[in-house]
Amino acid sequence: PVYFSFIGDIPFYPFLALGYHAGAYLTTADSEKAVTPLFTNIEHDSLSDSAGIGPFTCYTDMNLITSFGNSLFFGNAGISRFGFGPFMGNGIALNDTCFHMAGLTYNALFFENFTYGHFYASIGATNNAGVEQNNTKYLSLHSVNWDITKNLSASFYEAAVFGRRNELSYALPVPYLVNEILTGVNDNIWMGVIGEYRPVNNLKLAFDVFVDDFAVRSLTLDDKYRLALQTGIFWTPETPFIEILSMDYQAVMPYVYTHVEY
Repeated sequence: PVYFSFIGDIPFYPFLALGYHAGAYLTTADSEKAVTPLFTNIEHDSLSDSAGIGPFTCYTDMNLITSFGNSLFFGNAGISRFGFGPFMGNGIALNDTCFHMAGLTYNALFFENFTYGHFYASIGATNNAGVEQNNTKYLSLHSVNWDITKNLSASFYEAAVFGRRNELSYALPVPYLVNEILTGVNDNIWMGVIGEYRPVNNLKLAFDVFVDDFAVRSLTLDDKYRLALQTGIFWTPETPFIEILSMDYQAVMPYVYTHVEY
């Protein structure tokens, strides 16, 4: 395949800018049937609606983001890949290697060491066979981060996956667990905690744990334990030869990413 792209930023005002990534790739293979290594996602944001150019098939690969705000309140809106958590490119709650989505984020800094972040997006929906579905599907996530010290921080977050209607109440800074009661208790709601510690410069230890269902009364093997955890270490040496060295461990219980409806 042959790939080319243009990447850049266009500032309009001190509080507004546009970022773009426009590309295309030519191939003789079928992108929808492309084989990728185990546990990896397709690199390009193109799966269908191709154009024929001679013996080649041309797929567009485009993302566009508008950024706004200042040092206290900022966000962005557009179509792009989004991620959350300390394990970028390998997270368990929102992985930025997934196919791009139309999303809106906004963030607020308050009391100097607290940050609130909110994400709301329309995502693609498929069944277990990878076949596209007609129903709409949405993802919303918000978090509160506390910089306890210069080297230690903690976060609490909630996430919601829902479908068949655009529920704008999930775009509000309110507890999802309470909001779900108002919408029928059919959505997939989970919550998690993140911790990050930097013992020395260029070294970081981190963990991420989120829970959907967890039985706290009987604690037997017959109960539902829908939870996932991840822990790891990152080293960013001051050398031009190594950008980052990292090692992490993931544990995901069965049916973590499934629910009654979604």
